[in-house]
This record gives sequence, C-alpha cells and structure tokens, in this order.
Amino acid sequence: MKHFYPVFIAGVMMLFFGLQMRAQEFSDEVSIPQEKGSFGMAIGLKSSSFGFGGEIVAAVSPKINLRLGGTYMRMTFAYQDEGFALEGDNKIILGSVSLIADWQFSKNAYLCAGVLHSMNSLTLTGVSTRTFTVGAITVDPEKVGSLTYDIKANMPVSPYLGFGLGRNISKDGVVGFAIEGGVVYQGSPKVDLAGTGMVSPTASEQQRQILEDNVADVRFYPMLSAQLTFRIF
Repeated sequence: MKHFYPVFIAGVMMLFFGLQMRAQEFSDEVSIPQEKGSFGMAIGLKSSSFGFGGEIVAAVSPKINLRLGGTYMRMTFAYQDEGFALEGDNKIILGSVSLIADWQFSKNAYLCAGVLHSMNSLTLTGVSTRTFTVGAITVDPEKVGSLTYDIKANMPVSPYLGFGLGRNISKDGVVGFAIEGGVVYQGSPKVDLAGTGMVSPTASEQQRQILEDNVADVRFYPMLSAQLTFRIF
C-alpha cells in the first residue's frame, strides 16, 4: 500500500500530459472560432462584511460569470461593566460559502444573485465581578455563575441579491477589480441561552424565547465587498 500513492500520482500526471498533448494536436487540426472574452477563469482575493477569503470566477459567456467563494473572520474581545459588576468575553464569527451568478450588463457594472451559507454568529458571556451577601451567607463570584447568550443565522442557505461596479474577471487583461453591495436574507436569528451556578435558572426556555423575539426582525444582513482577481486563462 505504501507504494500505491507514488504510482497513482505518476499515473495521473502521465494521463494529464497525454490529454494535454492530444488537445494540442486537436487544436492544430481543427480551428474553432471563439468570441473574445467568451470564456475564462480567475481566482480572487476578497474582503467583505462576511470576512476575508477568496473566490473562483468562471466566465461562461461574454456577460455571465459564476463565482464560488468562501470567507471567514473570528474576533474576540473582553468587556467590563462596572455599573452591573460584570465582565466577560465577546466572540464574533463572520463567514460564508457562496455560489453567485453575475450579469455584466455594461462594461463596468453588473447585477448578481445567488445563494449563501452564513456562518455569522455573536456570543456574549458574562460573569459577576463582586461578592454577594445574603443574610449571613457570602457568595463568591465563581458560585454566582455565568450567562452565555449566542445569536446565529437560522437558515442553512440564504438568498442573495446585489449590484457591483467593475469586473470580477478581466475581459482582455489579467487583473480585475470590483466592488459590490447587496443584501442577504437570513431569516429570524436563532438564540441559545445557557447559564451556570446560581444564575442558571435565568437561562430558562421562557427567557430564551423572549430574547429571540427581541431580535426576530433582524432578517437581512448587508453584503459589502471588494475583490481583486487574477485571470488564469
């Protein structure tokens, strides 16, 4: 078995070069007219409100592009509220996997639509920073416990509509650039609530539902992005 993978890789390489040579021979024998800019592929670097990542762009016709991409970003930061004697950590995750089609209706403008899997989430964790005294009993902050509030997208696949300026794949050159704005419909967010210690009863299903109802109207998420692409053929 240990000799299988080198042989397999060598076989794939031989097949690849064989097909490439046959394709070259075919192209020498038959001349197929192609419209300039009718097909091509590019890879791109992307910065967006869903994080940082990249895309693979395929021009399937002079005016239609298909894009498969992914983005991700994770941020954590601590907070402290002296008024409520609370401290904790916030965690924000931005991310997506997307499949989008562009209609390049003019030289430097396009409309786009597609689907997107959102990984966006916000997690808030709070713990007490002071000691409580109930009668003759002293309760340390560790025994008071903590509350964790988690908000995330509720739809596994979300529709997307947008408008862009520029080109996601250069028509005649190598480098392309585009900026894009749109909106993603994610549905009402899903809320999870968890607690430990003495405050754990606060994390009840009733309280979780109240919190979920408070954010029920946040169904749309803006998409703002900029992308630099490099045509590979």
